Amino acid sequence: MENGKPITERILTEFCDRNFSGGTPFTLPLSGGTAFNSYPAVATDKSAAQAELRVRPSDSPRPSGPEIPAGELVPDSQWSFASCPAGPPGVPSTTDICLAGGFQNDRVYELRYRATNSPVMGLGYVTSRDLVSFLRHAKVDDDLKPNPAAGATATLCVGISSSECTTGITCTRVQRGRARPARLRRRVHRHPRGAEAVPQLPIRAAEPVHRAAPRAVRA
Repeated sequence: MENGKPITERILTEFCDRNFSGGTPFTLPLSGGTAFNSYPAVATDKSAAQAELRVRPSDSPRPSGPEIPAGELVPDSQWSFASCPAGPPGVPSTTDICLAGGFQNDRVYELRYRATNSPVMGLGYVTSRDLVSFLRHAKVDDDLKPNPAAGATATLCVGISSSECTTGITCTRVQRGRARPARLRRRVHRHPRGAEAVPQLPIRAAEPVHRAAPRAVRA
């Protein structure tokens, strides 16, 4: 919310063969799959949602490669904000897209639209940050239980992608004048089916799409 109103922004989402399960589906969630919630469009009317769908031959952007063309506009008559498992017209929906002829595996589709009701994101990284900070600096937790890595002089927490994120934490503990690594395993957070994950953060249409990569959090 901003000034008592839902935040809206024009975002980009991409559909490709990894979303199609080997078929040519007529309809997909706006997120691309059921593993993540979709950012709802502000309306099913494409003009009100400032929506456009483009299609291009399958390819992947690479920093060292040439710029990939934006693709051709798909005519408004060929797609809609709707759920249509059996084909158009389907049922109007602000969280689904319907495409006449179905999504083709040798094509990449880019949908730009104005979305709303974005949830709070990135809490998994906040959890990782707070856990690492506790291991490095605290003596006891809120229940007065001792910190198992008390005395650590450095901590490094590494999480990969949006899986269940069992994060390995390595601490260096100084004891009797010698540095000794202490290896801990702590489940930081998991993304239940249907939960949002950091790689689905909205981006402005003018910005490049950045692929998710391993991240390190230091405290």
